[in-house]
Amino acid sequence: MSSPSAKRHPSPLVLVAAATLLGSAGCGVYDAPPHPYLPEAVDGILADPTAPIVVQFSEPIDPRTLRLEVVRYDLSAEGLLADEDEDPATELAPLFAHSVDPTVPAVVVDVDVGGKGKLDAAGTTYTIEVQKTLPIGPRLAILVEAGITDLDGHESKVRQVVQFGFKFACAAEQPTEHFPSGAYFFLLDVASPIQTQIQLWGAIEVDHATGSFIGQFTNADRRTDQSCPTPCADSEVCRLLPTPACVPPSERAGTVDEFPDYVPNDGSISPTGYSFTVLGCVRDEPDGTVSFGNAPADAVVSQPAVTVKAIDLTASFVPDANAVLRGSGSFTATQVFLGTTPSGPGTGTHAERSVPAELAPPGIPQPPPAP
Repeated sequence: MSSPSAKRHPSPLVLVAAATLLGSAGCGVYDAPPHPYLPEAVDGILADPTAPIVVQFSEPIDPRTLRLEVVRYDLSAEGLLADEDEDPATELAPLFAHSVDPTVPAVVVDVDVGGKGKLDAAGTTYTIEVQKTLPIGPRLAILVEAGITDLDGHESKVRQVVQFGFKFACAAEQPTEHFPSGAYFFLLDVASPIQTQIQLWGAIEVDHATGSFIGQFTNADRRTDQSCPTPCADSEVCRLLPTPACVPPSERAGTVDEFPDYVPNDGSISPTGYSFTVLGCVRDEPDGTVSFGNAPADAVVSQPAVTVKAIDLTASFVPDANAVLRGSGSFTATQVFLGTTPSGPGTGTHAERSVPAELAPPGIPQPPPAP
């Protein structure tokens, strides 16, 4: 099956440059198939989960070819959505789905599940009214399936993915029962300004009477005291999970369940370590999930010299069958500095889980007293 791709709406300068190059080569201008984007999203974040979702297409589409879903953007360790695995029987569980009844070829008969969608007369704007308010915190995505065409028949051969989420903001004090204080392991997959993964240990203290929390987030490094069946080179460490293997220390973790391979490094182990304090709040939701948001926080790394300004992390947590609290969501940062040079805002997604005290590594820095 096709793997997901996230096409970005190209800037006018890019389109002009591409057209100029093609024209100068004496070739016809390539007419790309239509692609979707969210014009109201800022760094992939929509402001109001109760408002209709507006999907814009780069050119008018043939409405008979539109198949679209709104889903939770939950990926496997291989980076695949549920229906992209090797089992053809696996299906998505969309929050909203749109297709066209193929048995009525003469007219467009919409088949919508979970709400109602409408394409405007120009064929470029598709507006979705969902039946149930979409969740705040987890990363979501618009999926436009392969086969969509423009009015001249130019067809997209791949599934197109537009990621988005909703901002969670702390409001009035609200008691919480479902988010325990303790250790949490975070994986942040950074999309920009560079693609990388950040591993963090978090020690979070929650005031359950108000829903507010104070947390200390600390860089996590792969352990160097583990032995593999085959001895590792000096430039490698032994990764025990999911199976023993010699890997470079920078090897990404596939899931948050690989937390036993990581220890906290606040700078005392090596100068690449760091730790920063975060204030925020959690809120119990009617559907049994817990929303999580923080006040913007800065992270400073001494080596290499990196400063991340105003990290804003939004998540939604839910307990699994083993009472492990698991979360996912998105994050932004207003600016990332390499040394003193600004390199642009930071964006990405994240996943996390609670870790019982008896399984957490020693030495996780604890937060200061709440202000």
